[in-house]
Amino acid sequence: MITQFIKVRYWPAMAGCLLVGFLLIGAGCGRGGGAPEALPVDQVAPAIEKEFKSAQTDLRNAVDMALAAIKTNDMATAYMALQSLSGSKDLTDKQRLVITRSMLTINEKVREAAAKGDGKAGEVLQLQMNK
Repeated sequence: MITQFIKVRYWPAMAGCLLVGFLLIGAGCGRGGGAPEALPVDQVAPAIEKEFKSAQTDLRNAVDMALAAIKTNDMATAYMALQSLSGSKDLTDKQRLVITRSMLTINEKVREAAAKGDGKAGEVLQLQMNK
């Protein structure tokens, strides 16, 4: 008797929940929603320049600082500049993605520099761990 009650009374609701669940799962699939990948190191500066060529002045200053540091191979300063920039609410989705992918690349370079005894890189890593 209870199973008949469940079949009759709750079947439409259960079917509806299952349908909505499958639609939500299907909507999320295929969007490339995985974690962003690091940019190849030689593509970091060009990607940043491309996405920020018409950026607002306050964003542009931070971008210029990051680019200057990248071009002089000062990855610790570049990382800190990009980290500061990543907190801006004025970034577009594309700009935020380029900053994230660039930070992944630069973070690896900072780790390599710290492993070779670069004190500034070591300080950046220490700051990351203390957050």
